[in-house]
Amino acid sequence: MHETPEHPGLRRTMVQLLIVLGVFYVVWFVISYLSGGSLGSSLTAPLILLAPGAGIAVVRYKQFKHR
Repeated sequence: MHETPEHPGLRRTMVQLLIVLGVFYVVWFVISYLSGGSLGSSLTAPLILLAPGAGIAVVRYKQFKHR
């Protein structure tokens, strides 16, 4: 299937997901660090986003393959 504005390709879909999760990670890290957290805990706390991010990626992949 060709990529259209209404139906982005798989690569574009996954890149958009990575960008959104990356922005959430950076914002969470900055807020955690500036609110008094240590550097180590501020870097590892946002890793909780990995499980939901992986789930979203699997769902988006399956939706893409069923078009």
